[in-house]
Amino acid sequence: MKTKIKTNGKYFTILRERQNLTIKELSLKTGISKTTLSNIENNKVIPRMGTLLKLVRFYNITLTELFENY
Repeated sequence: MKTKIKTNGKYFTILRERQNLTIKELSLKTGISKTTLSNIENNKVIPRMGTLLKLVRFYNITLTELFENY
């Protein structure tokens, strides 16, 4: 069973923009497709746990911080 967790896409946008990254650049750095990243930021999809963990690691944040900003 694949776990999906609802997140606040806007928070991911803020994190990405703080690092002055485009979605394309973030995609290259994380291995997550541009479409998936865009859909996450626009709250069109709920990211899978693996995708979520890649983003948390990349941004060097904790899951707690992520959910506090939900």
